[in-house]
Amino acid sequence: MVALRAATSCLPHELERQRLLAASMRIGMMGMCAVTPLGAFWLVQLGSPWWACLWAAATCTSALLSKPLAIRVLRARSAQEALTAERIYAFKMLLSGGLWGGLALWPGASELDLLALGILQFLILIVSCVSLAASRHAFPLLLTSIVLPLTLRLLISPPAALPLISAGLVIAALVLAVGHFMLYRTVRRVVLRRQQRDSLAREQEALFHAASEGILLVREACIVKCNWQGAAMLGSSPEQIIGTTIGEWLHESTSWPHYLEDMRASFSLNERFGCIARLRKRDGECFFAELSANPLDADDLAAGVVLVTTDISVRLANEAALRSSEQRFRRLLSLSSDWYWEQDAEFRFTQLRGARMDDPFNTFAHTVGKLRWELDIVGVDEQRWATHRATLEAHLPFNDFTYQLRTRKGELRWLSVTGHPVHDEAGHFCGYHGIGTDITENIRQQERYHHLAHHDTLTGLPNRRLLMDRLDQSTALAKRNLRRVAVMLLDLDNFKVINDTDGHSTGDRVLVAVAERLRGAIREADTLSRLGGDEFVVLLPAIESIADAEQVASKITATLTQSLDIGGSTYVLGVSVGIAIYPDHTAMPDKLLSLADAAMYQAKQGGGNQYRLAQLNDQGQLPL
Repeated sequence: MVALRAATSCLPHELERQRLLAASMRIGMMGMCAVTPLGAFWLVQLGSPWWACLWAAATCTSALLSKPLAIRVLRARSAQEALTAERIYAFKMLLSGGLWGGLALWPGASELDLLALGILQFLILIVSCVSLAASRHAFPLLLTSIVLPLTLRLLISPPAALPLISAGLVIAALVLAVGHFMLYRTVRRVVLRRQQRDSLAREQEALFHAASEGILLVREACIVKCNWQGAAMLGSSPEQIIGTTIGEWLHESTSWPHYLEDMRASFSLNERFGCIARLRKRDGECFFAELSANPLDADDLAAGVVLVTTDISVRLANEAALRSSEQRFRRLLSLSSDWYWEQDAEFRFTQLRGARMDDPFNTFAHTVGKLRWELDIVGVDEQRWATHRATLEAHLPFNDFTYQLRTRKGELRWLSVTGHPVHDEAGHFCGYHGIGTDITENIRQQERYHHLAHHDTLTGLPNRRLLMDRLDQSTALAKRNLRRVAVMLLDLDNFKVINDTDGHSTGDRVLVAVAERLRGAIREADTLSRLGGDEFVVLLPAIESIADAEQVASKITATLTQSLDIGGSTYVLGVSVGIAIYPDHTAMPDKLLSLADAAMYQAKQGGGNQYRLAQLNDQGQLPL
């Protein structure tokens, strides 16, 4: 039954058209009743008063039938029911038009009388063309029923000007028919667009109230809109919250101006504002909420700010409980492992158990009865094995004995084992039992952290920390071998223009391409490092003369002068290079970078795309 009613229910835009149709029915009823006396007077003028009364009664009765039909259209529960009422109304208009059109066939009517009647009928049709714009069939039937009798009268008793009158009649009928059709389509289109806007507004309102977070629209510290979730969060209803100030719901009622200042600072940087605030419910209970804000106009917060609130009291309580229990479970978690093992008094494996006995751990399936050092273990030298055996023979516990085990697939896994001696009731040594853990991922993670700590995240080049370490090693080796070390500091010319015009993402791609170019311009033994931004450092660990460094600098400037194709755009860069030589310019490794930096600025001040050697003043200091 529900499915049938849903299938036959009226669409929203059809309901709107039905309301317009019902209104036009009432207007048409009043208009027809108002014009009926004119038709009756026309009959009286022809000497038929009784027929005039009878005709007026029939016409008014037909007009009054519009009211129950209008009520039926408004109360229609389905599209079919409304369509039936509209068809009945169209048939009624056919009868009403027939009453008016039949007057054209009245015997004894002169051409002048017919002219007056035609003008009156034409006025009725013009008014009906507009008032019946909501109905597709009512006006065409009315037009046909009025024009057809008049056409027959012209054919039966043609006047002298029949061709002209006929042409005018046809043209007038066509104009009215076309005009009504255009009005009908316009009404349908306007109603449909209005309904679409109303439907969109209802959908947005439904989404607004269906949001799982509380949403408040605050304008000049006053709450002008609130969804159901936000009201429930504050222990109230939307009607009770709308119109109040935001300060009434803050734990500190005077803190809203401070929030506004923080919002302005965030919005000025094109960032979203977020914070944790303490709110107060209607009954006075306070809770913590996570607030995020979006402005309607970032330049004018008085236009309104949309606040999205989430109650995080439970989450904060859970986090506090977790922190309090973390210390309590720390010892238990430290005993967790991937497997459990046992050895006999001769240190041979007797049992291996655990949930993770798949690869690589099923490698242990054939190790029962073997000693640990009989397994395919790597990474443990003889001294460590000797120390481990001494610990076992002394029946002492051991912790975190790490080694690498090769699985049946040939993969090396890092393992860590901890063991404790086992004694029987008489105190005799029975063997060992302990736990083992696969720490391969931990080792790999440490290696990744080590790499991140010593390399640039964008280009993968060594960073300042690794550069200084290699610089110390290179200068120490050069001191023993009486060689030179060159440090070249590179700064790209006009790189800031790329960031400002094409964005930082394009600038990052350019830096990666520059790093690749620089790698190809130096030897494998040399070190290329990125200090940050568009600054690079080239370390030449062993050169014979200063001319060798100048040759590399010339190669670098020539390489970077060549155009770069990035994302369909071509960029031509230059580079300013500063060179400092150990020990010619200084014997202190940490001072080489400062000398190269000063020389680079001299190259940049000289127009860029060139290199300069470091220069010291008479006191052996860097020039200002």
